[in-house]
Amino acid sequence: MENLNPEIFQAFQNKLKTGNRRGVHLNAIPGNSRYKFDLARLSDIHKSLPEHFIINLLTQKNVNFKFSIHDKITDEVSKTEEKDNIYLFDEEKEESKNETTEVVLVKDKTRETALEKLSISLENLIFQNEVIQSEKGINSLGFGFPMLIRKDMDGQISASPILIWSVNIKPVNELNTWEISRTEDDPIYVNEVLINHLQNDSGIVVEQISEEMLADGKIDKPELLQICKTLLDQLKITQNLDFILNNYEEIPLIKTKASYEEQLQNNGD
Repeated sequence: MENLNPEIFQAFQNKLKTGNRRGVHLNAIPGNSRYKFDLARLSDIHKSLPEHFIINLLTQKNVNFKFSIHDKITDEVSKTEEKDNIYLFDEEKEESKNETTEVVLVKDKTRETALEKLSISLENLIFQNEVIQSEKGINSLGFGFPMLIRKDMDGQISASPILIWSVNIKPVNELNTWEISRTEDDPIYVNEVLINHLQNDSGIVVEQISEEMLADGKIDKPELLQICKTLLDQLKITQNLDFILNNYEEIPLIKTKASYEEQLQNNGD
């Protein structure tokens, strides 16, 4: 058998890293997949929980992020001020009180349903990862952030994480409580499938991220900003990236593919 020269070997490597749009590296839209989970769904527990996780991830080398669907939240229902109520007759007051109670009950029921679905999704994700780990002997669970949503030159939507942090997630002793963790020894990857896809799709050769930046076990906010800015500049995409430095910027839910198709009008957007 003829030995592989470096050029052929590199071509094989690139082929393996190219992937397809069904894989998570180019299609991170969760849909009904048991292998994907949208971090923004944690806002069903309390609104700022996804942002707290991102802050931990970008500021700590060792992350132990514990959360539970039983975490208490403050959710005040708007009420008519007492000074306005003095103008209501007793029957009107009772009717207004009943309407407020109904609003609270509906909101509680909606939240309860969302939390049940969230719990099922997390347990499915953990189970699927355990199956893969038992078969292949490796932890395949990663957290991808931020997302590059793009209409490729052939008109198809790709939704790709730019960076991937290797993480673990497991249930803890308390009911419906989990912990996402990583150590500084757990790797941080550039999504090489995305890098190769951009080259094949648009002929864009993305500038490499320095090994030193990835090797210290943490990507901080300024580093993440620089990575994203460099990538968007190469793609000739203009977007305000100040949200990366804002600790309080809301992490939005990932939309459906149809929504992105409607939003992105031109190929290459």
